[in-house]
Amino acid sequence: MRIVWLTLLLVGLSSLSVSAWAQAKGDWSLIASPGISYQKQIFGEINAMYANVQFGPGAVLVHGPRIGLEAGYRDHLVYAPKIGYEFDFILVALRANLVGYVDQGQVDLRLLPEAGLSFFGFANFTYGYNAPLGTYRTPATSLHRLTLTANLLRD
Repeated sequence: MRIVWLTLLLVGLSSLSVSAWAQAKGDWSLIASPGISYQKQIFGEINAMYANVQFGPGAVLVHGPRIGLEAGYRDHLVYAPKIGYEFDFILVALRANLVGYVDQGQVDLRLLPEAGLSFFGFANFTYGYNAPLGTYRTPATSLHRLTLTANLLRD
C-alpha cells in the first residue's frame, strides 16, 4: 500500500510542474527527479538533471546528464551515489547510470541501463539491469530493478 501512495505522490508532484513544461522550448533547465525503486528491497532516490526540455505539438523530448543518490534500509543503511544520462521521448524512457552501492564500507560498482515507459517526460517507469563491474556484490540489491521517477521542472 505504501508503494501506491508513493506512486500517487510522485505523479501528483510531477503534475504541479505542468505550466513550466508547457513553456519549455528547447531550454536547458535544472530538474529535480525524486523516485523509488525495488530491487530486493525498496530504495528511495533523489536526482538532479541538467536537461534540455522540448515541449511542443505532438512531441516531448527531455534529455541530459544527471547525478543522484539512492538509499535503502532493511537491516542497515545502503546508499549509492550515481551519475548518468537520461533520454525521454513521448512514451519511451531510456537511462544509463554508473552506480556505486556503499554497504558497510564496501563498494559495489554497477553499470545500470534502464528502459521503460515515460509519461511525456513528467514521470518514468523503468526496468533496469544492475550489471556488476567489480568482485564485491552487496546482498542488499539484485541484478534486476523496477524504478518510478518524477521529473519536476520549476517555473
